[in-house]
Amino acid sequence: MHPLRQSLHNELHARPSLYFDEPAHVFHLAFLGSEQVCNAFLQDCCLAGLDLTAVQGITQLDGHALKWERHAEFFTLTLVVTSSCNDLSWTTLPEVLAQKVEGHLPTLINSVQIVVRGEADLDLSRYGFKDPSGSCVGGGDAVVWSDFRISEEGNNHLLFVNRRLNAYRQGRMIRRLLEIETYRMMASLSLTMAKSLSAQLDVFDKTLVTLSERNAHADGSNAKALLADISSLSAQVVSSTAKSRHRFSATQAYAQLVFERLGELRESHVGDCQRLGVFIERRFKPTVRYCSATEQRLEHLAKSVASLGDLLQARV
Repeated sequence: MHPLRQSLHNELHARPSLYFDEPAHVFHLAFLGSEQVCNAFLQDCCLAGLDLTAVQGITQLDGHALKWERHAEFFTLTLVVTSSCNDLSWTTLPEVLAQKVEGHLPTLINSVQIVVRGEADLDLSRYGFKDPSGSCVGGGDAVVWSDFRISEEGNNHLLFVNRRLNAYRQGRMIRRLLEIETYRMMASLSLTMAKSLSAQLDVFDKTLVTLSERNAHADGSNAKALLADISSLSAQVVSSTAKSRHRFSATQAYAQLVFERLGELRESHVGDCQRLGVFIERRFKPTVRYCSATEQRLEHLAKSVASLGDLLQARV
């Protein structure tokens, strides 16, 4: 048997959902950090049965189900606090988990709280949403509400109203919602870089125009100086490309996951409200497109500078 057969086959069972059918609070935290940072954090939490070679694990924290997952550049914690009461409202992160994550808050990239409850005696107004979006999901077997505003505690609130989902379908549906928010935030990390790079590209474009004009009117006496200036610009463009390539590639990968998870929700309208997927796509797609356009602009500039250098050398 090939030494990798079992591990590769078991990828089919990687990253399972947390299954439950009671009313509950679901807390989801995502932290930026390498594998070493993740390991140190998990060891600091002293989680029972911790296997540092695994990509995920499910354990108990103060009697509640806790799932941890490691990814390439971030790791997540999901805590499910079930309740016998159906009329749940927003609450704070349980103290036992809040103490463990306190030292890692500077790297917190996403924090979501989901209230999971039944449809009986639902009063949407008591959840404090401002102009909420809502969708029937899972073919109408559940309804999700949110206004996608960060609360004073730093949480993004979602209300999940279960109509006919069993524990397995409910766990998978909530997992999709959490992944949408986390991957959306990870994809948006490159937005600041793209805006900063756009200003730098404006300078590069002006420099390229100047160098092109110098090349058009150059004689043999100043060709060496012109070539040196072109080489300097080329080096700056290549440096910017190298620094941004990974972040832009990650944005495309994360964005694709967001759109795939939105499709898996199988949304339909709730009254006259805007669907969650429509709300996210209309505000998230411009970020993805802006980053993609900036990356393409950088690539085109690199080709133009290289072509100008080749043209000068050929003429000389």
